[in-house]
Parts: sequence; structure tokens; C-alpha cells
Amino acid sequence: MSVGVAALAVLKREGKEFRALAERAAHSRDPEVVHDLRVACRRMRVALKDFEPYLPEWMVLLNPELKWMFTNLGRVRDLDVQIAGLKQMCPESHEKDLLLREMRSERSKAHGDLLSELSSERFSAVNAALRKIEQTTGKELPESAETPLACVAPQFLKSRYDAVQTRSKRVVPNAQFKEIHDYRKSSKQLRYSLEMTESIYGKRVKRALKRHFGGALER
Repeated sequence: MSVGVAALAVLKREGKEFRALAERAAHSRDPEVVHDLRVACRRMRVALKDFEPYLPEWMVLLNPELKWMFTNLGRVRDLDVQIAGLKQMCPESHEKDLLLREMRSERSKAHGDLLSELSSERFSAVNAALRKIEQTTGKELPESAETPLACVAPQFLKSRYDAVQTRSKRVVPNAQFKEIHDYRKSSKQLRYSLEMTESIYGKRVKRALKRHFGGALER
């Protein structure tokens, strides 16, 4: 399989998922829809970065736009996680009710901002680019995209793995939240990169995912 075929398969699949979830998010307040949309966005960004040397420039330029959307989704998702944690871990009290009310108000505002972005011209351009990817064929990719995936995958997998190794050394007792967050983020990126290579590495990918991540990184 060529790197171009692999890249298009991933980008078309995740782009279609992203557009469907964005449509749902525009008409729903369900926290899981926001989470799923964020996951699809992250997966696309990993694919665009790993396959960047083999993609046309207009596809590569989609990555910063997806980062913009990922940031907007993150503002809502962070509050969803905080609200769920507060409800689960803290005993009932007047103070808890007041804090939940304030956090839900913040969430409502963040969600309103997200809805505005989803209806913006900027997001319409993102949607158009994703539709264009769905219609793109291998003939429209650079000549370098004919390189076998098996020749390319070790390079970006090593880069992802090295990032995980470097950040894992910073996760020590009393580590700051940022160190833990960065390690978790790079681990997810490695997972997504590994999943993209399953066509050439087969069951070894699933074994590696289970061995290194277990159930810690469900999505």
C-alpha cells in the first residue's frame, strides 16, 4: 500500500466522521457529541502531520484550522469533565450547588461560542476542504505519495514514540498537571499513528496498543 492511499483512506474516513459529528453538535448539548467531535479532530490532525510530506499544500493548511476548532471544542469539553468530576467526587452541599450552577453557566457560554464558530464562514471553509478531500483521488497527490507506507511509517512512528518516551520521564511524583497532560496527549497521538499502520503491521499493532496503553486511552 502506498502512503498516498493510506493517507486518503484515513483522511476521508475521519473527515466524514468529523462533518457528521459537527452537524450533530450544532443541534445538541450532549457532552459525548463534543467529545467525539474532538477525537475525530485530533485523529485528523495526527494524520495530516504524519503524512504531511506526501500531501498537497491545501490539505496541509487544513491542520491549523482544525487546531482552531479543537481549541474551541476543548473549552466546552474541559467544563464537561470538571462538572462530571465535581458531581461524582464531592458530597452534597450548598457550596457544591453554587459551584455547579456557576460552571454550568460557563459551559452554556462556551457552548454558545462553539455554535457560533460552527456557523461561521471560517468553519464553512473547513467543511468545504473536508468535502474536497472525500472527492480527491490518488492521481491528485504529489508523486512522492507513491512511496510504500512500509517505508514511511517507521519514521513517523519513531518520532511519536520518542515524544512519549521523553514526556514519560517528566511524569514523576508531584508532577505538574502540564507534564501529565503532555504525556497523555503524546500517547494518544502515538496510538492514532499506530492505528493508521494496521494495514501493514496487522495484529502487532493491536498487541502493541494493548501492551503499552491497556484501557488507559480509550479514545
